[in-house]
Amino acid sequence: MKDQILRETDIWGVFPTSSGVINEEVEELKERCRYLTGKRMKEPLFIRHTSVKPSRETNHHKRLEDGCKKHFDSIVLNPYYKNRIKDKTICIIDDYITNGTSFETVRNLLISAGANKIILLALGRYRKGTYGVYQKEDYDIKMDVTRPGYQYVLKEKNNITGAYNERARNEVENIYNILYND
Repeated sequence: MKDQILRETDIWGVFPTSSGVINEEVEELKERCRYLTGKRMKEPLFIRHTSVKPSRETNHHKRLEDGCKKHFDSIVLNPYYKNRIKDKTICIIDDYITNGTSFETVRNLLISAGANKIILLALGRYRKGTYGVYQKEDYDIKMDVTRPGYQYVLKEKNNITGAYNERARNEVENIYNILYND
């Protein structure tokens, strides 16, 4: 929370689990971040209206081929935020990242809703697939993203190779110690 970018976050959210059941640990972290930055909006940012097969149970190449489709077909922006996203800085926390399709889904939904800046924060990294490759996907989204059935068309898909900040592991360990080692 010492990072100025995180301190400027207006709205905190988590990526919904495949079942729609809240991941209590990630939710707790989000709530503590929200509290530390003095933000009041605590309603879930996204709603998974239809359960889906967990990504870890889906073939890696199939996940990359499908991209955001599974998530677009099962997630909406919470209607509470319909007119509250425009020009805001949003931080989304997820437990793990493999190649980024979950983050790309919410990034595209938030762009469609008018977010100014989007911060994507994963607590862990699966090593399946190509290590260090993030699949960036840009979509044209039509209709209301707070209701199931919005339309989306892939405009561009690129693999971005990046370097992971190994020091971030220490930060996550520090967070764990704060939460669980009183």
